[in-house]
Amino acid sequence: IKVPGSDWAVLRLGTPGKVRELEIDTCWFKGNYPESCQVEAVELPLDMSNEDVHKAQELGEVPWRILLPRTKLGADQQA
Repeated sequence: IKVPGSDWAVLRLGTPGKVRELEIDTCWFKGNYPESCQVEAVELPLDMSNEDVHKAQELGEVPWRILLPRTKLGADQQA
């Protein structure tokens, strides 16, 4: 999944669950920390292949929900 001007990571959990807490930690980034972050989530069928997820994303068919709106970050912080 590519978003122009952004770095990204996609994590696939082994079982369905609820995100109850997020920790954004820039303690190792004292001079080159990211300006901001945003966290999104989606619930997809467990049997959906990574290839099918990628195709659905390209077609705009993945219903991402924002868990953490774009939030400004700072150097050497934990929030």
